[in-house]
Amino acid sequence: MGNLAIDYSSTQLFPAIYFSLATIAFIPLLLHKRSTPFSGVLANGRRFLLIGVLFGLFTACNWYAYSYGYATAVSALQMTSILFTSLAAFLLYKERFVTRKLLAGLVMMTGAVLVIVG
Repeated sequence: MGNLAIDYSSTQLFPAIYFSLATIAFIPLLLHKRSTPFSGVLANGRRFLLIGVLFGLFTACNWYAYSYGYATAVSALQMTSILFTSLAAFLLYKERFVTRKLLAGLVMMTGAVLVIVG
């Protein structure tokens, strides 16, 4: 679906419109369901800004990849982020059962390599 969306628009336009509309659509839900006061969000504004900028860069790179490569290869590479997320969760938050998660991530990485090479 991502490839089709980019074919009919551009790699910059589609994500900008999609994520802007999604943000606007979910703001009422956020305001209704939040459990922390809004001042708590403002106090951590730099962290949220960093998260937003990094996610924006990830999204831009992801859509550029879809526009330049095969969707199966891009999807396979995108799924390898689970390996890095598991590793970061262990290093930053000292999560337990990291061996299982890293093993599963390595299996996924092997599958991604097989998809790309094959």
